[in-house]
Amino acid sequence: MISICALIYKSTRYADALWESVNEFTDPKRARFFFLANNASESVIFHLRARGYPFIEYEHEENVLDGYDPPQYMRGVYKGWNRAILESEETCVLVNSDMMFSPGWLEGLLRYYDGKNIVSSKLVERRHPQHGVFGRAIERDFGSHPDNFQKKEFLSFVSDKRISETEEGGAYMPCVFSRARAIEVGLYPEGNPKGSYGDRVFFERMGVPHITSLQSIVYHFKEGEMSE
Repeated sequence: MISICALIYKSTRYADALWESVNEFTDPKRARFFFLANNASESVIFHLRARGYPFIEYEHEENVLDGYDPPQYMRGVYKGWNRAILESEETCVLVNSDMMFSPGWLEGLLRYYDGKNIVSSKLVERRHPQHGVFGRAIERDFGSHPDNFQKKEFLSFVSDKRISETEEGGAYMPCVFSRARAIEVGLYPEGNPKGSYGDRVFFERMGVPHITSLQSIVYHFKEGEMSE
């Protein structure tokens, strides 16, 4: 079995949109999805329970930086990802809560995953007013929020862009990797190490090839829950 996990903490709208998109484009017989409610608000916990969404509640202290670079909240984010990995099956897929999927996104990851490497999806992003566009993403604006997501246009775009090829490197999520290997190397650092980023350090720790599957295309609203 394959595990797919997303962190959630304050937006019930993003929780619903992600759940709907994952279930539309993922075979439940092949993978199980769950939320990691990461220091989540009471309203989010109530919502997840009321909707019957599978989730794990994770409460932890919001520690000071302790030698890590700001922002401080990233310490809690990486703690959440580490807990998600520990709760996952051996084949671990991590996704952000502000992502929308497309047909074959998971199959596109698994096609090039050999149990040792890291395979990421190809991102499509709008130009965020503050954070711009990830350098390896395709820049196209299909909406800034689930309520204005242009699903039909995005899926048409994906059908034209999806090809059976890979490229070196890529985004940090969505990604598939070995749970055992992640635990072996010490998981994510619990914050942004001085002069770097926790995601980058984690991928370097893994010490395995990192590629992007151009068969797996995912839309990223960017800074989703942060902007709610």
